[in-house]
Amino acid sequence: MPESLTTPAQLGTVHVSRVTRRQDLRRAKELVERIYGERYGVSFTDGTPDPHRRLEPWPDRFVMAQFEGRIVAVGGLYTGVTYAERFSGLTRADLEAAVASAGIDPRGRDFVEYGRLTVAPGWEGIGPIFLTVTHSRGFLAPEGGRTPFVLSCAKVSVFRLCERARIKTRTLGLFPSYPSHERYRTPTDPMETRITIPELDLDPLMHALQLPLHLDLAIHGVRRVA
Repeated sequence: MPESLTTPAQLGTVHVSRVTRRQDLRRAKELVERIYGERYGVSFTDGTPDPHRRLEPWPDRFVMAQFEGRIVAVGGLYTGVTYAERFSGLTRADLEAAVASAGIDPRGRDFVEYGRLTVAPGWEGIGPIFLTVTHSRGFLAPEGGRTPFVLSCAKVSVFRLCERARIKTRTLGLFPSYPSHERYRTPTDPMETRITIPELDLDPLMHALQLPLHLDLAIHGVRRVA
């Protein structure tokens, strides 16, 4: 029987914060690079990305969850040119039209993209709550002002995780096929580009959270979170 079912749950504190220190950035990137390399055969660059060669761009900003000093989850944000605009074929005009069709004026608002969600092995249960608190203003708009519109490119199964996190996503279209995603997407679990409009699609109380924050969670054994 798995350890998570035989070991009594204990209360543990997970610390969620933006990545601001160089040593934390290095550790966060190491987790992302290890998981993506092992599972999907891709690598990352600060230079020119090329998904045809399985070479992906690093996000511009990171957020992390730590338990007893160990990074157990990482998320990233593209704040300049988004991954979707680079590689999905969607233009800024397409994105603005999608927002306008929902009855929201896109003028004067930025578009960012949440990506590279990475969870350490054994900590998969932290995914929904980590997604929830990192779609807060504390990560998306830490300097104040209106929250940008949030893009995401992921498998349909990952968007079901967003539903558990109470994050609504609006489909913009299928994501084109690249070698970078050959071990990621499947015919039964395709990859899509979606958008989240904060004032319509996020829980207002969760969205108002600021970082850093502490989560008291049930830890089963030394690895599981519920």
